[in-house]
Amino acid sequence: MTSFGDLDLEHVEDPGLDQALRIARTTTFEQRFGWLETTIEAFRPQLRDNYDKQKSAGLIPSWEH
Repeated sequence: MTSFGDLDLEHVEDPGLDQALRIARTTTFEQRFGWLETTIEAFRPQLRDNYDKQKSAGLIPSWEH
């Protein structure tokens, strides 16, 4: 049985959790970390653009004094 605290994960209907557990069981840490790096790099321009738009709209505080 896979559990997290009092939660019995074997009886939870959650396709996302099922996929995450399947990936964790069938891949190495290095593979998962590599995919994370690739994903971050792919989304970096969009994330930067969103950050710049939010900052210029005053939605992100400036920490500069």
